[in-house]
Amino acid sequence: MFNRRKILSLPLVLTAGSVFASTSSKIVNPNEPAAKAIGYVEKTPKPGAVCSNCTLAKNTGEKHVPCAIFQNRLVNANGWCKAYAKR
Repeated sequence: MFNRRKILSLPLVLTAGSVFASTSSKIVNPNEPAAKAIGYVEKTPKPGAVCSNCTLAKNTGEKHVPCAIFQNRLVNANGWCKAYAKR
């Protein structure tokens, strides 16, 4: 049976769990179905064509950059996919 203390502590547990889950899922895994569908790789096969100079990604100067294709989740700045469009 639930008591008030257990019910009130439930949102804290759920919030903490979602924080840990969201930090690990911010970086796109090349093995995800969506990433595979557009051929995303973490190291470009095409010299000069990298995520950091693509119009779909925001170049932040970091190792990982947000990409519009993946709802602004992070992709490797040196990565590449079939949606690449030079900035």
